Parts: sequence; C-alpha cells; structure tokens
Amino acid sequence: MFLFSRRIFQLRVLNHKICGKRNKYIVLLPEIPSDTAENNPLLRSSNIPPFSELTTEKCISAIGKLVIEYESGIHHMDQKLYDSEIERNVQNIILPLDRLSGPLDFAWGAFKILYTVRQNDKIADAYIKLHPRIIKAKREKYLSSSIYQAFNELKEKEKQFTDPIKRLINKHLLESRLSGMDLSDSGYKHFQSIILKLEKHRGNYKAKLTEVTSRFSQDLQFNDVKNFPRELLKLFAADPSNASKGPWTLTLEPHVYHNFLKYCDNRLSRWNAYYAYNVRASSISGQELNNSIEIEEIRYQRNELAQLLGYKTFAELSMKTKMAGTVDNVLEMITTLHVKSKKATAKEIEELQTFANKCGFQDTLQLWDIPYYQRLHKEELFNIDDDVVRQYFPLPAVLEGLFSICNKLFNITIKEHQEEVDTWHDDVKFYKIFDAAGKEIASFYLDPYSRSPEKIPGSWMEIGRSDLYMTGLRLTEELYLCALDLEMYSGKEFWLNLTKRVWSDYMPFPYEKDAAQPCSFSEIFSDQYPAAYFSNLWAEMIAADVFSAFEEAGLDDEEQLQKIGHRFRDTFLSLGGGCHPGEVFRKFRGRDPSTDALLVSLGLSTKHHSQFKSNMKNI
Repeated sequence: MFLFSRRIFQLRVLNHKICGKRNKYIVLLPEIPSDTAENNPLLRSSNIPPFSELTTEKCISAIGKLVIEYESGIHHMDQKLYDSEIERNVQNIILPLDRLSGPLDFAWGAFKILYTVRQNDKIADAYIKLHPRIIKAKREKYLSSSIYQAFNELKEKEKQFTDPIKRLINKHLLESRLSGMDLSDSGYKHFQSIILKLEKHRGNYKAKLTEVTSRFSQDLQFNDVKNFPRELLKLFAADPSNASKGPWTLTLEPHVYHNFLKYCDNRLSRWNAYYAYNVRASSISGQELNNSIEIEEIRYQRNELAQLLGYKTFAELSMKTKMAGTVDNVLEMITTLHVKSKKATAKEIEELQTFANKCGFQDTLQLWDIPYYQRLHKEELFNIDDDVVRQYFPLPAVLEGLFSICNKLFNITIKEHQEEVDTWHDDVKFYKIFDAAGKEIASFYLDPYSRSPEKIPGSWMEIGRSDLYMTGLRLTEELYLCALDLEMYSGKEFWLNLTKRVWSDYMPFPYEKDAAQPCSFSEIFSDQYPAAYFSNLWAEMIAADVFSAFEEAGLDDEEQLQKIGHRFRDTFLSLGGGCHPGEVFRKFRGRDPSTDALLVSLGLSTKHHSQFKSNMKNI
C-alpha cells in the first residue's frame, strides 16, 4: 500500500497470542516517510486541520507515517510490559495507549471528512486502500499478550477506579477476547484461518455484486421519463447539462433505481427495473457472479468463529458489543413493532389500492407499483411543493432558532468562529460551544448544503426529519430486513428457504419468483452490519423514547423542559463511552427502552405516555 523503500530492522516480535515464546526475528519494515509537522499539516494533531492545505498525497504520507509509529509504539509497550515489573495502573497502561492513538485518530478523522466531502477517484481509491490498513493497526493493542495481561491485572483491582475507567478496562478485555486472546495456540491458528476465509468470501461477495450492478444498463424512452423532475432527469441523461434531450439510461445504482420506481409511468419498465435489482448476483446472473455460495460460506465462517469464541451463534456474539445486549431483546422489539403495525400496514395498502384504482389502475398493487402510487397519493393529499416550503425556512433563521433551543434546554451558548478556522469549502461554518460560565466545552463544523455528487449521500446528519405517510409499510419492510439478518446468523437453514419463510411472516406481498434479495444484501454480508442491521431501528426507538420525555414534561412548560434538557445534557451529551449506553438511557429515563414512543411518533399508536410518569419519579 505504501510504496516507501524498505530497510532491515532487528527487533523482538510483538507477543501475539499465537507466539509460544519470544525469539528474535529479522523483519522488513517500510521506510518511515520524512514528513514532519512543519511540512505536513496533518501531523500537527494539536490543532484543527487546515483542510484547504490537505492533499491526497499529504494525507497518505501522514497516515502512513502515523500507522508505522502507532504499531511501533504498541510493540514498544508490549516489550516494556513483558520485560519489566512496572506497576499496572492507569498512568502506565491506559494513558500511554490513549497518547499513542491520538495522532492517528486525528489524521484519519480528517481524511475521512475529506473522503465524504471531496469525492473524486483519487481520494476514493486512497480511502479504500487505507481503511483496512487502519483497522488492522487499531487491532494491534488487542493482540498483545502483555497488554492483555496488564488489563486483566487492572480488572482485579477495578473497585478503586472510576466508572469510566472500569468501562475502558472491560471494553479492552472484551475486544481482546473477541480477537482470540483466550484461545490456545492451536485455537488461535484456527481463528486466524477463519478470519482469512471470511475476508476472502466477503471480498468475493462485494466484487460480484459490484460487477453485476455495473453491467446493467437499460435505454429509456421518452414515455419512461416524461414526468421526471428536471433535477432528477440529470441522473439519467447522457448529457446532464441538456437532460431534456436524452438519451437516457437506467442503471441499478440505488439512488437511481429508487427514484426511477417513484417517477416512471410505465409499469412494465418499473417491473423490469425491480426484477433486475432484486436478482442481482443470484443464479440469474450466471454461476460466476452468483453470491449463493458466498452467502453460505460467510454464514458458516461467522458461526465457526462464534463457536470457537464460546458463543452459540454469531448473532449472540454480535450482541456483546451492542446496547441491546441479547438477541431476545432485539426480537422483542421486532415482534412488538410487527404486531402493532400489522393492521396499519394492511389499511395503508388498501387505501393506496383504492387511490390507484381511481387513477385508472386496474390490477393489484405489487412492490414495483408502490413507490409510484405513493408519490402520486402524497401529492394529492398534501400538495406540498418543497421549493415553496423552503422559502419559509431560510438557513439563518433556522440556525438562530436551533441554537436558541439548545441554549434554553442545555444552558449552553453556540457562537460562530469562522474567521479562525480553515475549512474544506466556503459554505462550511465553524462553531464553538460554551457552558454557562463562558468556558469553551466543544466545537463543530456545519456543512449545510448537499453539493451532490461532491459529498457522499447518507454520510450527513438529517435534522428534524418527519414523514408520517405510510409509516406502517415502511416499518414492516425494515422489520423484515432486521428479522432476516438475525435469522441468517442464528441458524443453518439454507438462505433461500430461510428468506421465503421470513418474508411470509412479515411482508404483505407474495414472494416473487427468482427474487434473491440476500444476494445483494451487502450490509450484512460484505459490510459492517452482520447481525446488527437492527441498529438503525433501535436508534430510532431510543430517539423517540428520549423525545417523549420532553413531551411528558409539557412542551409549553419551559421550567420542566429545562429540567429534562439539563438531565439529557448530563447523561447522553456528557457520559459518552464512559458509561454503558443502556445505563446512560436508564439514568435519563429511569427504566429500560420501550417501543411505545416510536409507535406514537410513527402515527401507529395513540397511547398516551402517562404510564411513564411513575418511572420519571424514580430518577
């Protein structure tokens, strides 16, 4: 990855679990880049990054140097703990690790921002290559036997530590155990073998899906795109500057595909797009690009990994790092929401069918029809023009109102300090946050405009999002995916049979012939959400429950709102990772999370929150 010249070093190898004894080795290391804080701003980790000075080359060089220094630091600490009898305390164990990771965290964080706001092939290629290298480096501290033993010794005397320190100790020990540190030498070799196989099949899965998606291209006729908004038409046009003239092409890039289903009048074209999208990387794509074997291999290897580490299933293992804690807790959320939303979903589909019939549609609605008629129905019901609505919410007024609310609820003041900070774009603003005594406690960037395709969609916060149209169906689709994910990593049933079974349990539409959605469900197979797809829905449940605390206080009762706001500040906004998220929630709400508030927020229940009043008194 880094094309630096190499030189020979003699050193003792890091005491990974697989090493039975210590020996001397000759190891080839990359030449450390000559960059310094004077000629590379990304190495000045004590300052805010001067983004306008950062180039891809400087980022690669700085991160390359910091990775080498970080890994060397871990080696040195491992050696020091192995060779000496230094006291096992926070100053000698935890703080040195924190100091080691600081510069690398700073540089990598800055580069990740550039990756999301300056999309081009050069940055994207560098990020894709650097990302696995960073992950590998970050895991080094969990693979040192000496450091692991030191944390075990800290655990034995944890009563003398604060709660955040206890949390750090427990998290390090958990990550080390999940990295195989409690395994025998032969067990650890098997662990490494599984990891290599898993990475191979994840890579195969992603490569096949990418290839199939990129191969699909369908020429569109004028009748297919005649009702497309002008800005949307640019996504399909060969020449975006003259989008109305064509030619137009449909691809299976998600944002293109989903918008096509919403705006295309031609039902046959919609079906063709739906079919192509949902059979990607399946047997329909041919044996070489079929992800069926990859799915089964990924599931098998993850299950092997879990059992090797002492868990029954990979889903059970995944919960060890999640707020939910257990698979049963997640299933309880999914089941409760499904039962409560089922009738609403059926009613929504019936109403949409009636509307479609009024529009002249004589068939039964199918999944490739839903987005199109949903859009038409919303336009008739609400007649909302986003451009007109936007005029009532100019950015300065919105920010003034938002910062005023933060001041009232959290007793903080937010001030712009644009003149002090070099940003990545002229639109970007920099703010500092001050407490009631005027002390600076935090700062943040605000980049309010989409600037597509320069910025990656989905990488940015959405504030104040609300849409209560057909929430039952939207929730049902999400619950199906959550349940499918957990089932994939909880049993051994063949993926297609499993998918059809879960589909029939949740979805109010027949399972389409040839459909093979798991073959393109990259989030749980090649990406970072295996047995964790539920996380977004869980976060929505937490957010709704938190907001309900403010509703219960009375949105017109300023004094009570301030009390709740201060409690939120002192828990969710202050405790951070120093406290288990479940405990943070209990400190704020006085109980465990409930699905009731989410159902109310989605318009699927009218249950009043008064049942929670007694819990509030217990805080």
